[in-house]
Amino acid sequence: MPLPQPPLPSRNPKPLANQIATLEKNTITVHQIKDGLSTVKYTDPIDVRGIVSAVSRRIHPDGLFYENCFALRLRHVPSGDVYWLHPNLTMQEVKERFSNVEPTECRYELRVRYLPKNPHDMHDRDTTSFYYYYNQVYCDYLDVIAEKIEHETAIKLGCLEIRRFFKDMPSNVFDKKSNFDLLERDVGLRKFFPKSVVDSTKAKELRKSIAREFRNIGSYSEQECVFRFFDILRKITRFDQEMFSCSLGTGWSVAVELVIGPEDGISYWTDKGATPTVLAEFHQVMSIQTDSSTDPTKKGTLLLKIQGANEPLTITAPSLAVAENIADLIDGYCRIVKNTDQSFIVQALNKRELPPPPENDSGGGATVEASPMRSLSRRDTNISRRDGLMSETDDYAEITEDMNSPRENDYEIPRDQIEVVTTIGEGQFGDVHKGIYRTRDMADMPVAIKTCKFHGQDAQGVADRLLEEAHTMRQFNHAHIVKLIGVCTDHPVWIVMEFCKYGEMRSYLQTNKHSLDMTMLMTYTHQLSQALCYLEERNFVHRDVAARNILVAQPDCVKLGDFGLSRYMENQNYYTASKGKLPIKWMAPESINFRRFTTATDVWMFAVCCWEILMMGIKPFQGVKNKDVVGKIEAGERLAMPSNSPPALYHLMLSCWSYDPGQRPLFQEIQQRLSVILEDFEQQLDERHKLEAGPPPKPTRPGFPAANNRSYPPQSGGPVYQPTGPQGMYHPHNLPAVPPKAGPKIMTAEEIVRHEAEEKLRQKKMEEENLRQKLEKQVIDEREDAIWLKQQQQMLCPEQDQANGGEDVDDPGHLYQTVEARKQRNNASKFHSTTVF
Repeated sequence: MPLPQPPLPSRNPKPLANQIATLEKNTITVHQIKDGLSTVKYTDPIDVRGIVSAVSRRIHPDGLFYENCFALRLRHVPSGDVYWLHPNLTMQEVKERFSNVEPTECRYELRVRYLPKNPHDMHDRDTTSFYYYYNQVYCDYLDVIAEKIEHETAIKLGCLEIRRFFKDMPSNVFDKKSNFDLLERDVGLRKFFPKSVVDSTKAKELRKSIAREFRNIGSYSEQECVFRFFDILRKITRFDQEMFSCSLGTGWSVAVELVIGPEDGISYWTDKGATPTVLAEFHQVMSIQTDSSTDPTKKGTLLLKIQGANEPLTITAPSLAVAENIADLIDGYCRIVKNTDQSFIVQALNKRELPPPPENDSGGGATVEASPMRSLSRRDTNISRRDGLMSETDDYAEITEDMNSPRENDYEIPRDQIEVVTTIGEGQFGDVHKGIYRTRDMADMPVAIKTCKFHGQDAQGVADRLLEEAHTMRQFNHAHIVKLIGVCTDHPVWIVMEFCKYGEMRSYLQTNKHSLDMTMLMTYTHQLSQALCYLEERNFVHRDVAARNILVAQPDCVKLGDFGLSRYMENQNYYTASKGKLPIKWMAPESINFRRFTTATDVWMFAVCCWEILMMGIKPFQGVKNKDVVGKIEAGERLAMPSNSPPALYHLMLSCWSYDPGQRPLFQEIQQRLSVILEDFEQQLDERHKLEAGPPPKPTRPGFPAANNRSYPPQSGGPVYQPTGPQGMYHPHNLPAVPPKAGPKIMTAEEIVRHEAEEKLRQKKMEEENLRQKLEKQVIDEREDAIWLKQQQQMLCPEQDQANGGEDVDDPGHLYQTVEARKQRNNASKFHSTTVF
């Protein structure tokens, strides 16, 4: 049974005192695009506009400039019927009109319905609203249109979405079958292409088509992909218009298709191939009125009072619900064009009903704003009113569920117990300070305080990210992970963490590069692997493993910090990032191409971080642009082996840089292998020290003084170091000389480039030498196989060997024979064969 469309509210509703609804709080769940959900708590007097405003703040903490473009609709899931809710409707009215419908069968959906005339302005002024609208159009395309269009067009549109979503992909990414398999397996082709294309096209042909089309658009930016998508889709369907089958006039009328959209205003056409005929522009509409009849069997009538026209424009709709739907759509466009929140809908008066009394200036009527949308200043006023002293009759709406924010405040710290001492770090969104945490139960504790740099509305988004980071950190308790002390949730938000007095690791490495030895550097990598193994066991991905995010607590102890990008993977085995800046030069290829983050991508980043540590804080891929990094990785290039790295450690790093994520080791294995490598290195170091020290001094024999002015032991009584000959050999024991202990070599940027070039040349020569050895071995194997085959033939056919006089037919002595001799031998062979068989 179709749901009844609720009547539209009057232009200036005035609630009466005896109509005050219940103040009990209710909740509804609003469905957003891309499966987003927001649970809103409200009281009955609140209107739909308040619900939309509350949800828009969940989409963006600072509010949306184009908030008036959004509308709320009610969908009856079993029947698929859709009903748009006018912003002036109260939630009490909505519940009354749909009281006969089971609430579990309905869902509230937030949509962009009223479009600005120029979408480029929307993109420039409010990218959040613009991409919400794009995602809405894209989802509608996949659900309704994609199965009906040509396969070639569907591949073009799907590739544009892949290019837009994975904006860091190189244009030739799908030339590698493994990348296409990764997209198909972990992301899914159905997110980009209709089922008919995926099922009816062979996998190889589909990959070739996608790779070819993706190369054509490889240079497109995100904005170019979106508008190109709109241009192609607009030729198939006018998604920026709404059409209704109506009649112009009453009684004797003309059946037309009514077209309403930002470009054509209020228009109609009798033939869809013709150009629409404009009836009126939105700025000409003075009022909108619908028939007050509630009989669903009657047709609905819509009266538009047009500026400069003597008679109203009359539109007859199939039903009153359709007429009110058209009225809501026109009213929304009129509010945008005329820069106001005031509705232009006027309800027809009953014959016995008196007109409402005029409102005075203090009545708080609707105001006209200068901005085409609800200004942020007005939102600020509403927020201050809500946050201040609020009576029980005030209308409000708030988001009650935020899965990303901490729900418990048991780690709240009073701000007056923290004293800020000095600033130790500055960032784009916040600063880090050193402070003192004072309590009665414990001694003063030095702490690090991460703060928000912005104030007012701009600080809300950063504050939410800080609280998310704190919520993540409080779940960890590990010796090599920075510990959370507590938070101050009141603005400005503070995160209080343990203080690591030696600071950021990269700076520490560069400052102490002449005093750090290889053992300590390998100890750092081992400790880092322990921390990441701990995260791996708890299904967390860090996503930003780099030397800049490691803190040095003691000269022999480092701790992993900065969990601003970390995510809990729940039941999935990967996390997909949708936006934000990412550390490209540290990331695995699947993270750059597909924004896919797993434990395997943390393994890749860990190896890059190890390279940073061995190189004393030098950043990877010096002189390479971010967009070129994935191309070098695709070509098989890897960071060169540091000059001081043990071969076993670099071999482990190479395994972590396997292009196939499945070939990379887990952190549990990495931790064990690093422990063995470190132990072996320390043993080798001990043996080296023993060799450097030389043999112990020989005791002197009584009565036998040393000859040639040389005495054993020396007069100093210290250890004896044997001189080495020109060949660098120990004379007493003929052992190889060991060079004196030296710290790791520090290379300049030029030396790094030269070292990488030499390393690549060395690897190339090794590959050529390996190839030469393989070819030589292959030739030898072929010769041995030929000899073995000949021996087997002789063993199987000894009679033939005797017929040949015991001579080998391949003997070089028989290669040069006369024609007569050859004929005689052939005849003898044939005679012998006939006799035998």
